[in-house]
Amino acid sequence: MIHRHLESSAAGRSKTLPVDKCVYFSMWKSLNGKPRQVSCVLKIYTGGGFSEMLPPRNPRAAYRREAIAARRSGSGSCDCGESRPEALIPGSESPICYACDRRRNVRRLTDAHHIAGRSNSPIMILVPVNDHRSELSKAQYDWPKKTLQNPDRSPLLTGAAHLRGFADLMVYLLKSFLLWVADMLELLDTILEQKLGRKWWKNTKLKTFEPKSKSDA
Repeated sequence: MIHRHLESSAAGRSKTLPVDKCVYFSMWKSLNGKPRQVSCVLKIYTGGGFSEMLPPRNPRAAYRREAIAARRSGSGSCDCGESRPEALIPGSESPICYACDRRRNVRRLTDAHHIAGRSNSPIMILVPVNDHRSELSKAQYDWPKKTLQNPDRSPLLTGAAHLRGFADLMVYLLKSFLLWVADMLELLDTILEQKLGRKWWKNTKLKTFEPKSKSDA
């Protein structure tokens, strides 16, 4: 169990949450004509690595960015186990990730992420710094450059950026919030099969969840 130190900007207080990972959402809304920050924390209990859900839109560019990040940060992983090149601080004497560096210096462990890109919308969410650099910002690098930068403030490109940003966010949440459950269930099934034999669920209440065959339909 890892204790994450998160700062609540809405309440002006900080607190420590005993969770493996937190996704801290924060956005500004107009309530009764006055701007107000609305926040919530998603607590994510992770149990291992996640599979990649979608391939990069531009594999060559993605490979080039990863190679550059790996060259800058060097090989190896942080003491916390973080090994994604984009999450490791370049030029460090020994590999250290941004989250551990901020924890050491008592700084906030989250970054503000512009869902649709800074040029397209002011709406932001706060996400763990390592995930921001290795997942969400990395995903935006695959967008068409004109959509991400939108130099002429085209409303159509703004709409495209909102769609892309929402899609990237959903992929990130699915990977972080749900796929670990699939990993855990598959591991548990293997353990039970080894201990109780094949079709171990037949004499349990879980039998009601057994998928129906064509003959049962």
